[in-house]
Amino acid sequence: MKTSFITLDRKILHWQWYQNSKIFRVFVHCLIKANWEDKKWMGHKIKRGSFITSQLQLSEELGLTRTTIQRSLKALENDGCLVSKTSNKFTTITICKYDIYQSVEKNDGHQTGIKRASSGHQTGTTNNNNNYNNYNNYNNYKNNIYIYRNSYFKNDKLVKGVAKSQNITDDQVKSEMEEFMVHLENNGNYHDDFSKFKHHFLSFLKKRQEKFLLSQVKLPKMKSNRMI
Repeated sequence: MKTSFITLDRKILHWQWYQNSKIFRVFVHCLIKANWEDKKWMGHKIKRGSFITSQLQLSEELGLTRTTIQRSLKALENDGCLVSKTSNKFTTITICKYDIYQSVEKNDGHQTGIKRASSGHQTGTTNNNNNYNNYNNYNNYKNNIYIYRNSYFKNDKLVKGVAKSQNITDDQVKSEMEEFMVHLENNGNYHDDFSKFKHHFLSFLKKRQEKFLLSQVKLPKMKSNRMI
């Protein structure tokens, strides 16, 4: 399987957040997740160097608390590394100076490691698409998830059945679907079968509900043994 690359300049060793494992992880994760080219997502144009996510999504992907994600994003914003804009549905993160971080050529004309191939193989921007064959293979499927989402909500019986089984409202099902769409986009999980799409969403929804219920569990208060 072919894959894609990001570049990290050794100057990052002297970056003020290099020894902060959490902030460093968040930044590198954002570099990896950022789009390498402009694309559209749910009617929104997401530019090169940007990507759609949510604080909850980042928390789950990195295994960090949402508070840590919030603080890390704030520190990176204050440092001029990225810009984070949150709406009522999702968060858009844009890497500042992305073209400098991920430039395909150095100032002296030598090519960087983005597409540095073994001896005898062509390098340079003209071959960048070869790095993304796996990504491009999804193009036949990526639009399906939006078709499936629309078909899902045209089936009132399906929506009401899922809402009842999970003890949530129809509107909450729709809200969870939007989180699911973000999850699919961020992980490149594009389906070519509506049944698989429905099953994946139900599994996603159940896990989210389980986490929510666990977060609501309160430990009983311990009675004080202090003598008056």
